[in-house]
Amino acid sequence: MTGVPESRSPSVARYLLVGGLAAVGVAITLGCLLALMLELDGFGAPRDAGPRGGYVALLSAGALLGVAIPTATAWLALRGPARAVVAGVGAVVLVLVVGVLGLSMTR
Repeated sequence: MTGVPESRSPSVARYLLVGGLAAVGVAITLGCLLALMLELDGFGAPRDAGPRGGYVALLSAGALLGVAIPTATAWLALRGPARAVVAGVGAVVLVLVVGVLGLSMTR
């Protein structure tokens, strides 16, 4: 007995890990992007105050890491063609997040 239930092989556990991390990464990324856009719009701040630079930097880093960490974990956990798919999807999502960050910073 290897300690792995017979109904789940290690490959299924890896896919469950990657799926769970992807779901958490999406939630973190969307939350950071929403908070960033509200901060840049001045929501809840005094009228004459601009966006807080440190807070904007942390939210930007959170949005990027919400994509990068699950992608890197999936890259390490998966093998074969699934690894190439994860790398491609991760790269596309990362480019989209950077694009959204760039658009929101130019307002």
